Amino acid sequence: MVVPRSIRESLYKALVLPVVEYGSVLYDNCSTFLKQRLERLHRNASVIVTGAFKNTSYVKLLEELGWDSLEDRRKLSRLCLFKKMELSKKHIMKISLTISLCNPIYLIWCQEQWVTGRGMF
Repeated sequence: MVVPRSIRESLYKALVLPVVEYGSVLYDNCSTFLKQRLERLHRNASVIVTGAFKNTSYVKLLEELGWDSLEDRRKLSRLCLFKKMELSKKHIMKISLTISLCNPIYLIWCQEQWVTGRGMF
């Protein structure tokens, strides 16, 4: 029984790829040897999904499937993580500023400074 290509691709993307990519941002600084082993797994999956010969060019297989290499996927994941961290940092700073300005102790201090004529700054 031959499993259709779309099913093989769906199985790889649903069952194998998430396991391989889990924590990829953290282990991205692993040795070149380990990165090559991961790419080999991705390459073998592309050969199985397409039904191509083992000596088929990895780049051509990726193009045919519309996949990125695991290295490219890790780079994209890193960029997304840093962008999320940047946005989160700005959001946290905005929240902490709002909280500090709305803090009753701060408001009382501002009011005392204003009433005594010492100014706020």
